[in-house]
Amino acid sequence: MGAARHMDDANATVHIQAGERAGITYRRYDFHEEDHLPLIRLKEAVYGAPVERSRWEWQYLRSPFSRDIQVFVAECGTELAGATTRLPFDLRREGKTVRAYFSVDSMVHQSYRRRGIMKSLYRQTTDVMPLLYSKGTNSGMYELLIELGYKVVQPNTYLVNYLSPWKIALQRYNLYKAAPLSSDQGAREDGFEPVRTFGQEFDDFWAQVAGAFPGIVVKDSAYMNWRYVDIPHKKYHLYYKVKEGRIVCALVLRTGGYACWIVDLIWDPGVGDEPGATLRAWVRALKEQGYLKVICWGTLRQFRDALTRAGFVDRRDSPRFSVFSSPETIAAHADGAPLHFVEGDGDSEYLA
Repeated sequence: MGAARHMDDANATVHIQAGERAGITYRRYDFHEEDHLPLIRLKEAVYGAPVERSRWEWQYLRSPFSRDIQVFVAECGTELAGATTRLPFDLRREGKTVRAYFSVDSMVHQSYRRRGIMKSLYRQTTDVMPLLYSKGTNSGMYELLIELGYKVVQPNTYLVNYLSPWKIALQRYNLYKAAPLSSDQGAREDGFEPVRTFGQEFDDFWAQVAGAFPGIVVKDSAYMNWRYVDIPHKKYHLYYKVKEGRIVCALVLRTGGYACWIVDLIWDPGVGDEPGATLRAWVRALKEQGYLKVICWGTLRQFRDALTRAGFVDRRDSPRFSVFSSPETIAAHADGAPLHFVEGDGDSEYLA
């Protein structure tokens, strides 16, 4: 991945006038040097449930970007009143790679709500970070983001392929049951091979295809293993499509109940009918296994067009994908059609 760009003055305290009147101070929190238990306890208090330590450590300590993860906190004395995190990633657009951040884990303790703390926390990040994305936010937070200057990224709706309407009707009355997807099933006849771990072969594949996309989230084998193999609380089905001895697609699926999600899909645009051939193969395979629908989210126009041709329809439902950047560049960043974002990018999928 691109070299992490560490931010200066990581522990500098920033006082905001409104916060000072309420006895609240704001600063960056270095969880590598400071005790990270207060962050965990805050999350447990806000959500009323224990935080799985392995999950927290995976997200914060085991990420390839761990050293550039930025945590901003609001404090009242020695107590954490609120916090918000920015997870870094690299975005390659028109041949240039830039550092961007996804907003995650934004929370305010119940005892400190209705004081404008979350707005103040977000204003700190927009003051010092040039490119910020948010996905999977609730309606209240979404309204706050728009107020702060975030713009909606379009297109950003889910597309769904309803594999068998009559089976869906039977399922509603508990008269139908799907078989589980296993890694030794699927579209084997179409050249798909299960992946246990990502290695140099993925890095070679990425180097061959990334430049053909007008914009794409940068990935390498370390990132793919962290995101889809080492994750402690999710199970993914990983595949390469191999043609004439070389990889032409990398595919990540997740299943639940009667549905399958296309979480990630990277293909070689120079190879025949891709990604359409991969989509059609898996629609057929999943239907044969008894699944009722396939769900996909993405912004790239070429990808969405291929989904439509493979029988997917626009559900008009959105994860509320938005972006913040300078006034000079925000219109370009809000145009998602040239950018290959997928469901696996950001937190709305793995935190669900």
